[in-house]
Amino acid sequence: MERMDASDDRVPCKYGPLCYQKNEAHHKKFKHEKKKSPEIRTSPGRNEAVDVESSSCPELETDAATCSPPTKKQKVEESEKKDSELEFVGKEDAKRIIKNMFLVEMPDEFYAFWDVCLTINPKKPLEAFKDCKFSLVGPFEVLAGVLKENEHQVPYTLTHWRYFYDPPEVQTLLRGDDQKQLHWGYYRDDPNEMPSYVVSNAAAEDCILKDAGLSLFATVDFLVASSLKSADPFSKVKIMRLQTALQKKAKEEKINMHDKSEFFARKRKIVCPAFHKGGLVVKCDKKTKVGYRKMETETNLKKLLDKVCGAETEERRNKEMEALDSLITYANIANDECDFGGPLELGINMFCHGNELFHPQIMGVLVATYQLLGRPQYAEILKAHIKSGRKKGSALSIV
Repeated sequence: MERMDASDDRVPCKYGPLCYQKNEAHHKKFKHEKKKSPEIRTSPGRNEAVDVESSSCPELETDAATCSPPTKKQKVEESEKKDSELEFVGKEDAKRIIKNMFLVEMPDEFYAFWDVCLTINPKKPLEAFKDCKFSLVGPFEVLAGVLKENEHQVPYTLTHWRYFYDPPEVQTLLRGDDQKQLHWGYYRDDPNEMPSYVVSNAAAEDCILKDAGLSLFATVDFLVASSLKSADPFSKVKIMRLQTALQKKAKEEKINMHDKSEFFARKRKIVCPAFHKGGLVVKCDKKTKVGYRKMETETNLKKLLDKVCGAETEERRNKEMEALDSLITYANIANDECDFGGPLELGINMFCHGNELFHPQIMGVLVATYQLLGRPQYAEILKAHIKSGRKKGSALSIV
């Protein structure tokens, strides 16, 4: 047996007690210390021994396993437990809740699309199209049991997934690239009617609303087809299954994803342009021209708004504001004479400019105009949006 004491000045063998050398010369030159046994103590009231050195929480009188981080299996089980706690909401209940939360109704194709997502991913339908890099949000979260009637109420629900440049006419349904704040949603001219079509917007870039399809099915079909072009071979198989499920449901529901007649019919009803490029629709008598009068050209209005924002002094800003105040007075007169289109155009364009300096003017013009147009729901959505102080990149979900 080797001598082991404090005066032992031999060099420790790097193999320690596992060294297989039997050579006496080796043992004279190197020492082979045994590994120290860990200090063991027993917690009061427990029979388990605790390894003080290995425990990450030695001050707690518990076994080391209690303090160890959750395993991958435990994390998966916890996630599945949370998913199992979600209770999907039936169509009829969802209709009522969505109307109460968002002040608008969803078309039949909205619920048909939800059925597709349930078929694709029964446990997580909101992520059914994650391979195409978008997920379902907004009213779909009512169906998924995420937005709960007894927990989430107006006016907060009106701002749920409402992006910075979303006018009241837009209701977000799909969330894409977060860096660009890309999203898709229904656009409807009148909240009392079904959506006119689907638009997309990248809020981190600008206020432009791009035509994305006459229906949600047409929009998603295009997104899936686009994803197929850039997908790797493994992902293509999964995406093709998504496309098959989508097109099968469209055929069952007799949804024509390629008919654009209604889209062009709306185009013919547009009475004026807007900064967001979507155009605005109001009732206008072609003979008498009652319903719309021009407030200012887009170019001149943009210059005026830029001057107000760029004013270096308060005095200069107030001076530039005088011209805007004159336009607002003109808009109020137009509203009194039933020319609602002009004030709507002015208010939406100030909103799309995106500067909080104009919030009082936007509220003053648009709230009254929406009320006079018989679109009070949009007045409420606008008030909730502006009151929320929403900025680019701010949190969008209320959950």
